[in-house]
Amino acid sequence: MPYELLAAYQDAKSASSRQCFDQALWHYYHALEYDPQNPYLRAEVAGVQEKLGLRLDALDTCQQALTLDGQTSETYNKRLWTQWTHHALRYLFKPRCYRDTFGLRHRNAAILGTSELTVAQWFRNDGYYRKNERQRIRERLRPTLVDRYWPAAIDFALRDRGNGAAPRNKDTIREKSREWLGDHLTLDENDQEASEAKKRLIRVVFQRACSQELFRLARDDQFARFSSFSGLEWIGRLARLLCPLASPERVHLRRSATRSALRISQNTWAPLRLSWACALAEKAHVMQNLRHPQGVRKPREWRGRAYDRKGKISWDMSAQKLHGEVEKCLKWRPWRFPWLAHEWQDHYNAACAYAVLMHRGDEVNAPSENEDLTKLAMRELEKAVKYSESGFITVERAWMTVEDPDLAILRSQPRFMDFQHTAYPRSAPSGPYLQNFLVPLMQEYEKRLLRSVAKEMESVWRQRGGSLTEDIHKISEWLQGEHETWVRLERVIADHGRHWPDRIQLIQTVQENATITSMSMEFPPPMFQIDALVGGAPGNAVDKLMDTLDKDVTGQQAISPIEASHEWYKALSDADAIGMTTIYGKDFRSLCSHFAATWLRFGNCIESLTDEGSVREALKDEESFRKALRSVPLPERRPWRNSDQITLLVPSE
Repeated sequence: MPYELLAAYQDAKSASSRQCFDQALWHYYHALEYDPQNPYLRAEVAGVQEKLGLRLDALDTCQQALTLDGQTSETYNKRLWTQWTHHALRYLFKPRCYRDTFGLRHRNAAILGTSELTVAQWFRNDGYYRKNERQRIRERLRPTLVDRYWPAAIDFALRDRGNGAAPRNKDTIREKSREWLGDHLTLDENDQEASEAKKRLIRVVFQRACSQELFRLARDDQFARFSSFSGLEWIGRLARLLCPLASPERVHLRRSATRSALRISQNTWAPLRLSWACALAEKAHVMQNLRHPQGVRKPREWRGRAYDRKGKISWDMSAQKLHGEVEKCLKWRPWRFPWLAHEWQDHYNAACAYAVLMHRGDEVNAPSENEDLTKLAMRELEKAVKYSESGFITVERAWMTVEDPDLAILRSQPRFMDFQHTAYPRSAPSGPYLQNFLVPLMQEYEKRLLRSVAKEMESVWRQRGGSLTEDIHKISEWLQGEHETWVRLERVIADHGRHWPDRIQLIQTVQENATITSMSMEFPPPMFQIDALVGGAPGNAVDKLMDTLDKDVTGQQAISPIEASHEWYKALSDADAIGMTTIYGKDFRSLCSHFAATWLRFGNCIESLTDEGSVREALKDEESFRKALRSVPLPERRPWRNSDQITLLVPSE
């Protein structure tokens, strides 16, 4: 293994443990340069992208890496929709290949299954730099999704074809379905009403694709588990079970999910979410008059569709009926020894299934029904924490209490608040978490990142002003770094912090400017500070402030810090080129003081923004920041005294 690969991977894991996911993603990409075909690294990249709210990026990563176990794209697509052929027995002889790509396949199904978030990002068209990146991802993903999931759109394509007889030719059906899916995955900026109908239909297609992916994953899991080539693993597990003291560290390969967890996802969670998407589509009147192929034997590509089977899961089912279906999945075990308890994934997946049904709303769920679902879900969550390993409490806290969209409605229940206060005690007062977590979470992270950048750069200039350095060459390098920092900061502000490459470039630029003594141990800040989201979030206040600050930084309302720092860098570089070596200490200290004051005012402007009502206070601080920008000194030459002398010109207020 190359040393660079190991170092990049360790740096990525370290950044992830500190919740510095921008840095973690950069290190993972660096590791992929040395091992691009590693499915574990691809799965880690997709996981970090999902943490950062980049669901389209995560879906693209998973889709491009699903065939890293030796298959071609054509073979994978054929296996996905085939029930029984020789391709279905692939992992009976290659169980290691199944384990290698399990994480990717399961995460791909989860992203497709949480279609309300994935579809919303697919049709999102805001931002500046992020908007262009999102369009490139859509163009790259569209052919892959059409080739892989066109069987999930057959009835929609035949319905929209017209009132004539359904086509009998298999190739015609395939081409019509591919054409329909490609058209509906194309973003139409002008027709908002059509886009809403597309969202409902594409959400149904994604849920069908999720059901099919989980169906194939569960089938492959059966063959991989009963493979004769995995017999040595069972011998090792039996030895550790009989003599646990012989292997106290318990270092062995563990499967990413138990059989019970897969069965819950396949038989309850995925059908529930598909029923949810279909109910919304029927409410919007876009599910009528669906047509199916007639007079033709079903091609093998859609002979094994999981969502066409008559199941017992529906969107209007009762809590007790769902409980019975979940218990069937939990009771399924190859062995029934009392010490072989379920792992935390089993109970957590069961809790998610109960929580999904709570999304029906109060107009469908009676108060007693919601109470039953809450009790069932909380019982499973308590068991998940009970049976979890030591790392679950710290690693999964953010996912359970903030991120997981399945638990969005459950988090507002008093019983969940009591549970989180018991499982994750904190000093902040208890309060409800937001249901729509992603936008306020990223806004809060952007605010803390900008505030931390301002604090670090203020500290840097304070330290520089206290030094005895008067070397023009070194000072010009500092001014070049200042210019690059403001350029990176402007890109982050212009896109409201949504574009992660701009964030990581800003972080790296600040780290390059800061010294070991001036760099804080808390920079960059962690992404998740869950207590900051209790009781509300800034809402649109951060976006309003960012729009105003963007005008200041770019020089639309005051002198631009980008221009000021560049003028100083150019002037000092010219002075260095003609042989000047020093600058007056008084002038240099004044320059450092003005730049430090600018960063101080910028940080105060960000820090004063706490909620929607604090926008006025933040705008007052923004005016102070603008005054600080106007007071930044500019270089001026005085040819009547010394053509090479540089002095300071402080503009009048």
